Amino acid sequence: MNLKKYLPLILIFLLFGCFSSPPVWVDDRPNDLKYWHGIGFAKYSESNNPKMLAKEYAIHEVSSQIKINISSELDILTSDVNGSVDNVITSVMNSRVSLLLPELEFVDSYSTDAGVFFYVRLNKDSYYKAMERLRVNAKEVALNYIVQSDKKFGKGSLILIQKAWQEIFPFNDEPIEVQYKNQKYNLFSLIRQKHEEFTDRILIKANIDKGEIRTIIDRNNSLTIKVLDEKTGKLLNGIPIQINQSGKNFTLISDRKGIIEFDLGTINEKSIFQVLFSLDYSKLFEDPNDAKNILSHLKNFGSIKIGVVPSKVLITSKEKNLNKLMKSPILEPVIKEMFSEYVEFVSSNPDFYLKINANTIVKSQTVEPGFPFFSYGNASVSLVDAENDQEFFVSNIADIKGGDFGSQRTAGIRAYDQMKNTIIQELRKNLLDLKE
Repeated sequence: MNLKKYLPLILIFLLFGCFSSPPVWVDDRPNDLKYWHGIGFAKYSESNNPKMLAKEYAIHEVSSQIKINISSELDILTSDVNGSVDNVITSVMNSRVSLLLPELEFVDSYSTDAGVFFYVRLNKDSYYKAMERLRVNAKEVALNYIVQSDKKFGKGSLILIQKAWQEIFPFNDEPIEVQYKNQKYNLFSLIRQKHEEFTDRILIKANIDKGEIRTIIDRNNSLTIKVLDEKTGKLLNGIPIQINQSGKNFTLISDRKGIIEFDLGTINEKSIFQVLFSLDYSKLFEDPNDAKNILSHLKNFGSIKIGVVPSKVLITSKEKNLNKLMKSPILEPVIKEMFSEYVEFVSSNPDFYLKINANTIVKSQTVEPGFPFFSYGNASVSLVDAENDQEFFVSNIADIKGGDFGSQRTAGIRAYDQMKNTIIQELRKNLLDLKE
């Protein structure tokens, strides 16, 4: 074949092909009332796959048109999903998108120098028939979940009711009537009722083995929490309970016996505080803040008040400078001041002893003229349980350097000034868990 002969024709064909007119639907929106039409456009700069993005835009346009067809009956949902009507409708439509995909019809696509147009449509009759078919199926599945949830109450009951809710959520634009235990119910109302019933059956009983907790000395303060079925008294396992202590949240799961052991830790500040309990939906359900994932019937399961009283402390101090006992202690007053906020100082019958031992030493006696004297301080602060004479805390500091041009003894006092600051920092950090 002589290509040179046909080259002009090929060029004309290519030229006209490149400048072909866009389809009518690009500039003139289809008005066929049998369909919802969706036309999306995505620039090449928006995505590595602009055609797919344009398709998403087109589907979104279809769903936006359907939104206005959803009944006002969705108003009843707002009190249960903590959102506005529009948010609820949007959530319903988002849940329907996957259901709509098989019914969507691809019509055409068109590429320009700037991007890609994508055209889909949805037959209204097909949509309503599909929704009715899916609604009937969702009704059967949801009702079966409800029946199963009643058989044995526990964590599984809450999850099954949640699944029932997820099944019917996309179809709540129309009432769904069901027969349950020889009575007629609106399915949504029934699920809400069962959810509240199950949540209300969960009972928390909490106790602590001490009537009062003493600051600092009382360690291993454990709170025993029992999770029960209020209706039967049976202990429930696998229930996630959120515990709020002093503004901090912790979630623990009831064990096989239906019990949670919560460590309160060592409490330093005298006070009366509350520990609050609630069901932690985030550990039961995926994304509990999403309307389609959880019926928000939050319940405060109660609280327990715990009193914390100041421990009684007897302080003893042996502070030496160059092995000689000092008449005026340096560490004792500042340590006592720091502890005064947390304990009560006594002269007898203490809960624990606070013992201070400190000394300074000289490492080298050779001092050249014009050079300072140096002393090195060492100190320990220990806490001893008066009941069993067991040490339960100790803080040691060593080789704290102090210098003075006048004398070795004054250098020792300078070392004490340094030790004073260091020991306070150590006690605040390691004993009282206080941040500077």
